[in-house]
Amino acid sequence: MSACMLETRGLCKSFGALEVAREVNFRLEHGARHALIGPNGAGKSTLCKILTGHEEADSGEIAKSGDLRLSYLEQHDPYSLDETVMGFLMRYSGKEEWQCGKIAGRFQ
Repeated sequence: MSACMLETRGLCKSFGALEVAREVNFRLEHGARHALIGPNGAGKSTLCKILTGHEEADSGEIAKSGDLRLSYLEQHDPYSLDETVMGFLMRYSGKEEWQCGKIAGRFQ
């Protein structure tokens, strides 16, 4: 059995009366492939934001392996049509060009 890379237990999140996550429990195992699918407005982006620390859960727990690195890129970010990928990464992340180039190189 693979080691656990990420596990959630009882995650809950609401925006006022709108409940977007209730008692979310799952495990992501090293070496396995995972997909997050659902209709628009189902809470997929909110869950990703919670897992990356961009958003706080109302309750529940998240356990991550020490070598796990997560990132989140907004679905809709205003950018100009003449902006380069490197320019966008530098603006969005606030990191230097060499750091963004190193990250971008992983995606070829």
